[in-house]
Amino acid sequence: MNAIDHRHSIRFRSGRLPMKAVLLILLFTSFLHLAGCNSSSETVRVNPNEKSWEEQVAELKAGSTDQIEITATPVIDDQLEQLMGNTQLRKLMLDQGSITDRSGETLASFKNLLQLRLRESPLSDISLIEINKLESLMFLNLPQADITAVGIKALAGHANLQQLRLGGPGIDDEACEAMQLLPELRYVHIIAPRLTEKGVQALALIPKLQSLYVDECDLPEEAWDELLKQRPDVHFHLDQQHLDRDPGKHPHVGQSK
Repeated sequence: MNAIDHRHSIRFRSGRLPMKAVLLILLFTSFLHLAGCNSSSETVRVNPNEKSWEEQVAELKAGSTDQIEITATPVIDDQLEQLMGNTQLRKLMLDQGSITDRSGETLASFKNLLQLRLRESPLSDISLIEINKLESLMFLNLPQADITAVGIKALAGHANLQQLRLGGPGIDDEACEAMQLLPELRYVHIIAPRLTEKGVQALALIPKLQSLYVDECDLPEEAWDELLKQRPDVHFHLDQQHLDRDPGKHPHVGQSK
């Protein structure tokens, strides 16, 4: 569910797109991806032509880009610390790990970060305390982190966070209840959560929820009926598919009606 995973760097310097216009573009792109059912599984796609970490860091520091995306090789804490205090960075996407809680302070120093995606990185709730300091953050994707309700509560009241993608058994009923504390949360993707029907009810009560993706959950399909009744407006996928009883169901590419 990577809503703004396009290949073009967005510039914020004088004479280019103003911040308001950029945010509108990001939101519109996010909506198109989620509503179009194009990216729920978020398969890692290695870019064989991507520039090295060193090359991308050099371009960032030179002001010729505002993003770093590494799909092919791990990035460790020592490397990330090279960027401490960088305010040019808007998008940080690292797909092979291995960022740890040691980098929490470094992450918090990227004051203008809009999107953070760290796959295969064993972050814990401690890191979310630091990430909450990123007031501009809109998209947070930590699918292999060890996050629980404690960490999500650390984000409570975040004024801009709209998309959350988390995985693991720490995403339980209490964690889903904590998501209600995020006033602008619209897009949720949870992977292998440990839920009961109480958790389903909690997800239904996220005030501004527009899209919900749930993968690898032990609950039967019938457990989601109440959510579909309460929130027929929510774009819902279970294991990357609409349920037959979903009032918002529509065929995907390659599927018959």
